[in-house]
Amino acid sequence: MSPMEKIDRPATFYDTHAHLDYPEFAQELPEVIARAGLAGITKIISIGTDLESSKRAIKLAEQFSNVFAVVGWHPSNAMEAPAKGRGSGGNRFGLSSASVGQPRL
Repeated sequence: MSPMEKIDRPATFYDTHAHLDYPEFAQELPEVIARAGLAGITKIISIGTDLESSKRAIKLAEQFSNVFAVVGWHPSNAMEAPAKGRGSGGNRFGLSSASVGQPRL
């Protein structure tokens, strides 16, 4: 097949930076995720910006099969992270050992 031939299948899209844990989505989160699917978004990465939002992102990834979690501190708030949470590597967020290394995290 040449690059100019039309491929007869829908495009696949990923939302690589969402904040599904924000309160604005709480009342209709399942509908928001369903609408994303109807728009062709097959996977959503929900970004944590501090410890609490990272934990919420993990819960969303556990609840919805097409949602994945990223844990971390937003650079604007990095100094609010406990000293143990700064730097790189290891379990610096106090997450359960069962969460660390999971494919959806």
